[in-house]
Amino acid sequence: TLVLVPVMYYIQEEYSRRLLKLFKKSNAKSAVGILLILSFTFVTGTPGATAGAYSSESVDAAIITLDSAMDLALKNNPSIKTMNERIEQANLLANKAWAILLPNLSANASWTRNDQEVSFGVPGEDGSMMNTIIQEQNASHYGVDASVTLFNARAYPLLKYAYLNVDKANLSTNHAGNELLVAVVSAYYQVESANNAVELAYETLKNAQEFLRLTEGMKKVGQATRIDLLRAESQVLDAQNMLANAQDAVRATKTVLTALIDISVPFRITKPDRYQPVSTELETLLELAWNQRRDLQSMRLSVEMAERLRQDLLYQWIPNFTLNYGWQWNSSAGFGGDESSWKVDVTASWSILEGGARRADYLTQKSEIRVAQNDLKQLELDIHEEIERNLVALNRNK
Repeated sequence: TLVLVPVMYYIQEEYSRRLLKLFKKSNAKSAVGILLILSFTFVTGTPGATAGAYSSESVDAAIITLDSAMDLALKNNPSIKTMNERIEQANLLANKAWAILLPNLSANASWTRNDQEVSFGVPGEDGSMMNTIIQEQNASHYGVDASVTLFNARAYPLLKYAYLNVDKANLSTNHAGNELLVAVVSAYYQVESANNAVELAYETLKNAQEFLRLTEGMKKVGQATRIDLLRAESQVLDAQNMLANAQDAVRATKTVLTALIDISVPFRITKPDRYQPVSTELETLLELAWNQRRDLQSMRLSVEMAERLRQDLLYQWIPNFTLNYGWQWNSSAGFGGDESSWKVDVTASWSILEGGARRADYLTQKSEIRVAQNDLKQLELDIHEEIERNLVALNRNK
């Protein structure tokens, strides 16, 4: 800068004076412009020579491809981890639903300190008196109770509901994963677009700086005005703002991508491949959506789950049958003369009337079924509109 530029200006002025002597003024002006362009190109060098000075990405940063970004998102994103926990909870609820049919077992024990022992004599077979204790001063008791459901009509709809809930949790997780991947791909391409904008802004700045130097040189030889110089300076400022905005866009888009894939180390991306749509026919895309969209399948399960709850309310009018077994041991034999005893019984329960609450619940559940059906219809309309709108945008962008 301190040596080469003054030398080049001196050479230009010498050539200008010689050209003014050898040629006419108009030809000399053209020759001077050519010399200025050649000299400034020699001084500044090629456009890509200092591009690294404006790069917003570190050379030592980790390289993230589009495939690796999607893998990191599915592995690290907290939302996906939460959805996986929802699946685990749904499986546990399905196991819990079996409690309505599986046996129940309980044990009990007690120890009692009474103020006195109570007993009285009972005549035996030989006429002698036998002392029978009916209350010990230190009494103990042990017992075991078991029961198993023989028939409960509510078991079928409740178990079906539980396993439908597991399927819905899986579908919801898959849909969330698909939505996450769409967001990752979008953010990845936005970073790539921002990087391209930085390169374009840098080239624009280089051209503006070259034009400014050329204008300054031409003004010295009288071929440019003060307005031309101000215009060239304004173009440099605009190009600098364009470059700064592009670099800010890179940082902003990388922040979004960083949040999606949950990575803490600096990284840079590679140029992604160009993806081709599976089809550009509306009917084909709609058919794929009806068969493959996880959110649509999940909503269909919601309708079926609401129907299962309606069945559960109906089956509450059917009697339940239970088999019970009990065994107990007392430290005092009592009148029976045996310290242990057991029993087996079958019980039936039938809830006939509950003040109209069950009927209200049944009508409410029928309304919930209609709500689920309306939500399903609305989702189908939204999917149809989304596919058609994106297809129009795809064809327009092509």
